[in-house]
Amino acid sequence: MLKRIIIISAALILSAANAWALDFSRPSLDGGTLNLSDFRGRVVILDFFASWCRPCKDSVPKLNRLLQNYEAYGLSVLGYSVDEGGRNAVKPWVAVNKVNFPVAVGSAQEAKDIAGVSNLPTTLVIDPQGNIIRSFEGVTGEDTLLAVIKPYLNNNPPPQPSSAKVYRRQDNERRFRQVWSADNEVYQGKRGVMITIQVDVADMPVAQGAWVQLNLSPEAQDSSGRLRSVGPVKQSYILLTDAALDLYYAFIPCADLPPMPDNAVLRSWMVLLDHNQKAVETSQEIIISRPCRRPLSR
Repeated sequence: MLKRIIIISAALILSAANAWALDFSRPSLDGGTLNLSDFRGRVVILDFFASWCRPCKDSVPKLNRLLQNYEAYGLSVLGYSVDEGGRNAVKPWVAVNKVNFPVAVGSAQEAKDIAGVSNLPTTLVIDPQGNIIRSFEGVTGEDTLLAVIKPYLNNNPPPQPSSAKVYRRQDNERRFRQVWSADNEVYQGKRGVMITIQVDVADMPVAQGAWVQLNLSPEAQDSSGRLRSVGPVKQSYILLTDAALDLYYAFIPCADLPPMPDNAVLRSWMVLLDHNQKAVETSQEIIISRPCRRPLSR
C-alpha cells in the first residue's frame, strides 16, 4: 500500500531519453471504461493520487486550470486513483475537491505495475504517441508542467474522446436531478408504486447520516380545477449510506398507500435531509394518477 508520501518540488526522475510506451484500461469514475490509448494524438497529464494523500489535494486546482486553458490545444488531464475503497472512496473526494477531469479507478499495485508508481502524488506527462516524457513525484508547479506540455500543443488537435466527458455538480446546481414513478410494479411478490430518485450527495458526509424524506399527499381537483388535499400526507424515509450512488428507489406496496377516494391522485415530493435532519433541498413534484387501480397486464 502506498503509505509513504514524499513532498518535493517537481523532482524529475525520467527524461525523454528513457521514456516508454504506456497504456491501461480501467473503470471510469463516471461510468464506462477509461483507456489511455483513446487519448493518442493528444498530450496527456496523468496524475496518480489517493483520497488519503494530503498533497494530492493541492494538485487539483492547477490541473483544472491547465485543462481549462489548454484543452482546445490538445491537452488532456486524467486522474488515476489507487484507493483501496475504490469508487466509494474516490467519488466523494472528487466531488469535494471539484476534480474536473476523468478519473480511472485503479489500485496501488496496478499503478506500480503499469508505471512504476511508488510514491504519491506522481504525475506523468505522456506525449501524443503514448510515451512517458516526464515523471514527477510530489507536488509539481503549474509552470513546470506547462513548460513540458507546450511543445506538444497545437491549433488543430484531435478531439477529446467521449470518455473524457465528466459530470460534476456545481455549487449553484440542484442536487435532485430527476424523480419519476412507475405504477403497477411488482416487487417481492407485491404490487405497488416504484419511485426512482436521482440525487447527488457525493460531497455530503453521508457516513454521518443523510436521508430522503418521501411525501405522498392524496389530492383531488376542486371546482376550480386545483388540487386540494383529501387526506393526511404519508411520509417515509430512505437512508442514504453510499455517497457514490446517485440513484435510489422507493417501493410502496398498494396496501401501504394512503387512503384516497377514486377521483384522487397522489402528489409526491422528496426532501433531502442532512445528518442533523435539516432540510437541504426539495425535489420537483410528481403526480401519480390513480395508483394501483389498473389491472396487471397479462
